[in-house]
Amino acid sequence: MPDTFGSQRLLFRELLASDDIKMFELDSSADVHRYLGNKPLQAIGESREVINGIRQQYLSNGIGRMAVIIKDTGEFIGWAGLKLEHDVNGHDKFYDVGYRLLPQYWGRGYATEAAVAFIDHGFRSLGFQKINACALTGNAASRKVLEKAGMQLIEEFTFTGKYEGEKAVWYEIHNPLLWHGPKGTSRLLFRKIDHDDAQSLYEMDSDPEVHRYLGNAPVRSMDEIKTAIAMIRKQYEENGVARMAVILKETGEFLGWAGLKLVRQEINGHTNYYDLGYRFMKKHWGKGYATEAAKAFVDHGFNMMFLSKINAYADAGNVNSHAVLEKARLLKMGTFDDDGVPSVWYEIVNPAAL
Repeated sequence: MPDTFGSQRLLFRELLASDDIKMFELDSSADVHRYLGNKPLQAIGESREVINGIRQQYLSNGIGRMAVIIKDTGEFIGWAGLKLEHDVNGHDKFYDVGYRLLPQYWGRGYATEAAVAFIDHGFRSLGFQKINACALTGNAASRKVLEKAGMQLIEEFTFTGKYEGEKAVWYEIHNPLLWHGPKGTSRLLFRKIDHDDAQSLYEMDSDPEVHRYLGNAPVRSMDEIKTAIAMIRKQYEENGVARMAVILKETGEFLGWAGLKLVRQEINGHTNYYDLGYRFMKKHWGKGYATEAAKAFVDHGFNMMFLSKINAYADAGNVNSHAVLEKARLLKMGTFDDDGVPSVWYEIVNPAAL
């Protein structure tokens, strides 16, 4: 069962069978269900079924929506909490934050306070790496709550299934206490890139051979490297994921970088996708390090981040990079023009999503 905890004004406890009358009051309200398919409940028995379903989630997943109680008065005002969800917007498995309050308690900041509390609980107490949420596009109040709680709007999408055809928005927030990346492999360690890596990165990125298939534009100054490091470290903070330094376990040498990156701009018609990448010093080419790192990040993306798919692309002439991606089980999906450069688009779908 989930632990009872609270915020400044609110107490969160498990939903009980005895909450059936208040739950029916909540879910029989047409105003409450305006952005929930306009199908308020018609009988208290339906509320009892909802409570039973939530209590089963407690047993199966250790989490579920919880009753929201005002500390000062003991009033039941609705529910809020985390839930393990499936098959929404192409995401097979994710942790969702949600809330639903009686109309007489709207406009007092309770939903935002509850959302902030559950996000914090998910990150600090449960160790979740990220939390998602969605709302119908027209539900301005709910979207405001999610944004006040620190969630970032990722994209718009169209519901299938229960809310078939409804336009919605997808939100996400990453745990600032963690970063996404495997610890290592048999030969390699992965860690955050930091400012002490500047010299090694300069050695790598000033090499014309390294940049042969990267626009033939090797860096020319240490300032360019410092700017790149700052950008990567900002991605850690904002997205919880970015390229990571690759270290040889046996010697402690910096080999290069590898990892996943959340790409928000459009590339080959795709936006807000997770990109697999790698770059190594020339002296460490041909030893299988890139393939070993790529496989590790694909596995981590699927098994720890619950990503539904991972993409990558490479210059059409970069046969070595194609070999790495194919050994990491990515499939060639076609070719495209990347600002005048013929390129190949790759994809791998999480087997759990099939």
